[in-house]
Amino acid sequence: MKLLTRCLHHIRKIYKLFNKKTMDKIFRKYFKKWISFTEIRKNPDILPKHNSQYVYCMRLKNRKVERLRGSTNILYIGKTTNLVRRFIKNYLNGVGGLTTQRINRYFVKKGYLNKVEVSWCEVKDYKKVEKELLESFEEEHHELPCWNRQG
Repeated sequence: MKLLTRCLHHIRKIYKLFNKKTMDKIFRKYFKKWISFTEIRKNPDILPKHNSQYVYCMRLKNRKVERLRGSTNILYIGKTTNLVRRFIKNYLNGVGGLTTQRINRYFVKKGYLNKVEVSWCEVKDYKKVEKELLESFEEEHHELPCWNRQG
């Protein structure tokens, strides 16, 4: 019985290690360069002007957040066809639905503007890629990123 327990323990450790590396590998594939929202506010010209399909990820710069399983600095995973509209008009200016307004409050009223950075990637099927990223995150942490919720 002890041997079986030890084997199961090792299998779980290998499974966790595999999942963590798989999630990290998937995220590194899409998100290479990170820019703070402070930089975007100062210089919106760093954002691509053309409409396309993008996935993006917001993360805390120097801190991780405890999740149901493990910890992460990932706050939000999303998709858009227009980065300027999403980041400037929606998140920084607060125009949009409940989730957008909540994220705007985090930036403006709760001081996260200097603490959060974002990365994006142009993709062919942004719905599929966003779903893959969210599923990978949920598999690793048993829940979605903390800013990925309605309202």
